[in-house]
Amino acid sequence: MAKPANKGIFGYVIVDYISALGAWFLFFIFRKIYVEKIDFTIINLFQDKQFLYGLLIIPFFWMAYYFFSNTYSSLLKKSRLVEIYKTATQTFIGGIVLFFSLMLNDLIKGYKDYYFLFFGFLLLHFFLTIFFRLFVLTTIKNNIQNGKLFIPTLLLGSEKNCARIENEIIHSK
Repeated sequence: MAKPANKGIFGYVIVDYISALGAWFLFFIFRKIYVEKIDFTIINLFQDKQFLYGLLIIPFFWMAYYFFSNTYSSLLKKSRLVEIYKTATQTFIGGIVLFFSLMLNDLIKGYKDYYFLFFGFLLLHFFLTIFFRLFVLTTIKNNIQNGKLFIPTLLLGSEKNCARIENEIIHSK
């Protein structure tokens, strides 16, 4: 039996958490290897307090930011193209906040490293986030088209017209 289509929000929150966690993890490694040019191991990584604080704080920052910018509303109303634009805008603004609050004190050789760090983080976070979001949106839209999910709908009108419309909806699949 088909399920109501409002269940996808939880999946959206989970993929946002995973993408923020993954982006921070990969960015931190990128930062240590290519900018600070430090040799380290995974054990050293998990002993670094900045890395651990980032793993705890940064995903929740992004989720709170997305929540307050109304990202976690009905997925049925979302256009994938609009979601790409909105995610790019959110990533840029959120990236500026994180950059000036967390990354501005990095050890760098020149000011160009700041651009490299900033745009590296933005691109990494954006592409991870949009990949997972589009995956969730496409899955939900496909499940609706295949009849696995449904949108509760109220039809108003005469019994004859409502039956005709319902019949058209059922047979258009």
